[in-house]
Amino acid sequence: MRFDVRRRCGKSAQWLTVGLVCLAVLTVPLQSFAQAPKVHRLGGGRYMTETVNRLPGAGLKGLHITGPANLGGQVVITAAPGDSVRVQIARVLKTESIEAAIIFAQEITTRLEPDGNVLRFDIKTPTNAPWEGTDWSARCDVTIVIPKGWDLTIKAHHFDYDLIGPFRTAVVSTEYGRINLEDVSEKTDVGGTHTPMELTNLRGEITAHTSYAKLEARGIIASAEKAAVFGNQYGAIVIEELAGAVLVKSEYAPLTLTDAVLVGSASRLIGEGSHFRVTIDEFADAQLQIQNSNADVLISVPQELSARLNLAVGRGGTIHTKNVEIQTRSGLLGRGRLEGVCGSGRGIIDIEISGAGTIDFRGD
Repeated sequence: MRFDVRRRCGKSAQWLTVGLVCLAVLTVPLQSFAQAPKVHRLGGGRYMTETVNRLPGAGLKGLHITGPANLGGQVVITAAPGDSVRVQIARVLKTESIEAAIIFAQEITTRLEPDGNVLRFDIKTPTNAPWEGTDWSARCDVTIVIPKGWDLTIKAHHFDYDLIGPFRTAVVSTEYGRINLEDVSEKTDVGGTHTPMELTNLRGEITAHTSYAKLEARGIIASAEKAAVFGNQYGAIVIEELAGAVLVKSEYAPLTLTDAVLVGSASRLIGEGSHFRVTIDEFADAQLQIQNSNADVLISVPQELSARLNLAVGRGGTIHTKNVEIQTRSGLLGRGRLEGVCGSGRGIIDIEISGAGTIDFRGD
C-alpha cells in the first residue's frame, strides 16, 4: 500500500515545501521539525529519529508514563545512583520515503515535565495515525534512567517493558506487550492481557495478573499483613522462592509453586482444570487451602510437617501419600477422603479436587 504524502500535506505548494526540505535532510539536521531533529536511514524502508533529554531529578519521587493504543515499542527504565534523569527517545518508522517518515515522526509527540513531585512522560499520537490500516508501521523505543527508589506508574499498551529497580512502587497496566520487572521494595501492581511477565525480587504488597501468556515470579517476599496475589487465564504460572502467604488463581494452565516458605496469613491456590505442583520448604503454624477441578495436585512438604490434613477428591479421583507420617482414624479414611494429623498438628492443609483428579502428598 502506497502512503500518499500529498494527501497528508494538502495543496501543491505545501508538497513543494516539504520536498525541498527533505532534499536537504541528508546534510542539514531537521531543526525545524519539532521532536525530530534528524532522520537516519536504517535500510529496508526503515527510518529513525532520535532525541535525548536530561533534567535534574532533585525533589522528584516518581515517574508517570502514558501512551496511546495505536503505537508500540520498547520501554527500558533503569534506577541508578544520582539525582538526574536521562530520557532517550527513538522513533522507528517503516514507510516508502523519507518524506513520509518525517510526517510519521511528527505524529508521535512526547511531553516530559515535572508535575509536583512526579515527572510525567506522555507519548501521544492522533486517533487516525497515518500508518494505521497500511503496510507501514511506527514504533517508539524509550530508554530512561532515573534515581533509585522512585515510584513508577505506567499505562500504555503494546509496549515491551524492561524495568530494573530498585523502585519503591511499580504500577503497570498494559496489553499485548511484555513485562520484565526487577527489584521493588514496597508495592507492585502489574496487570495485562496477552502479556508475558517475568517478576524478580519483589517485596511488600504484590498483585500480578495476565492471560494467554506465561507469568513467572522469583524471589517474592509478601507483606506480613497481606498475601501476594497472582492470577492467569490460559497461561502457566511459575512462582519460585516465595516467603509469606500467597493467593493464586489459575485457569486451564499449570501452576508451579516451589521453594515456598508459608507463614502469616492463610494461603490459597485455586484452579480450574489446572495441574498443580507445589513444594513447601517451611510450614510454620500456617494455613494452606488448595481447590482444583478435574486436574491433579502434587504437593511436597517437609517430613517434619506439623499440620492437620483434610484431603478430598471427587468421583474417580485418588489420594496417594508417601514419606510422611499421618495419624488417621478409620472413619475418616476412604478412597476419596483422608483426614489426619502430622506431628503436633499446628498448621492446616486443606486440599480438595472436584471431579476426577489425584492428590499426591509427599514428604521430602
